[in-house]
Amino acid sequence: EQLRGIYEQRVAVAMFQVDAKERSLLIRKELETIASALEDLASMYAVTNIVTGEQFTRFVAPILARNPALGAMSWNPVIAHDERAAHEAALRDAGLAAYRIVQRSPQGDIETAAPRDEYIVVGAIEPLQGNETALGFDVASEETRRSALERARDTASLAIAAPIALVQSRQEYRSALGFLPRYRSGSPFATVAERRANLEGFFVAVVDIPELIAAALSNLSAEGIELEILATAPGSAPTELFSSTSVIAGDDATQAAGPGRANGLHHATSFPWGGQRLDLRFAADDAYLAAGKTWVPWGVLLAM
Repeated sequence: EQLRGIYEQRVAVAMFQVDAKERSLLIRKELETIASALEDLASMYAVTNIVTGEQFTRFVAPILARNPALGAMSWNPVIAHDERAAHEAALRDAGLAAYRIVQRSPQGDIETAAPRDEYIVVGAIEPLQGNETALGFDVASEETRRSALERARDTASLAIAAPIALVQSRQEYRSALGFLPRYRSGSPFATVAERRANLEGFFVAVVDIPELIAAALSNLSAEGIELEILATAPGSAPTELFSSTSVIAGDDATQAAGPGRANGLHHATSFPWGGQRLDLRFAADDAYLAAGKTWVPWGVLLAM
């Protein structure tokens, strides 16, 4: 009986490591689709300098349909302060009677944006329904978003802001924003100085993190394995991006999470995503161990 217990424990450890690594690979693959979606949107702007609202909707809608974790996509142009009045008037004349450039107050309310040298505003968004309050929002007015925007601008690559609370949502800190920069057509952007001088705006993806995890693991059983994801931006402390259980504790990446901690089955891995480091921590709970007892027949053990 003792031999059987040792064997079952070894099998459980081996199977758990395989299951955890499979989940990690699937999640990483799903995260990579965010960059692909933004690059698809950028390709439309590469062939035409003027994109109408109807064209934006027609192009983005199929991208969203293929990616259930994408809550929305937007085009956020850079508006200089001396262009602000004309920009706001043009959008109001186009039918958005109450349009203005806005920011969040310290209390979380939407208010008219304070004067500054430039604004990076949500100019077009799909779907519009449910995201109306995001129109005109200056994404550079908030520190987490601004830091990611600056990373994207200076590196000419995808940058992620996470976790964030959306302006248009009451759900707190379950989303991430992906920013992909666009520079003025025909302008050089080989150096950081050129990128800053010639920035035109950003393509933006709104990512629902729980939906992304669900999509990545949709073909696997969710029972028995817990997951916590920590996001660490450059110069910042780790922040919880996702947790499959409310019982998560400890800062040691080798420590198991939740109820699985006592049985010692855990797996940790990390990789970069849009300038952030993601730390994935998997832990098995007692249900996983119980299921493991049926993985290998006792007769196999006798034959070893």
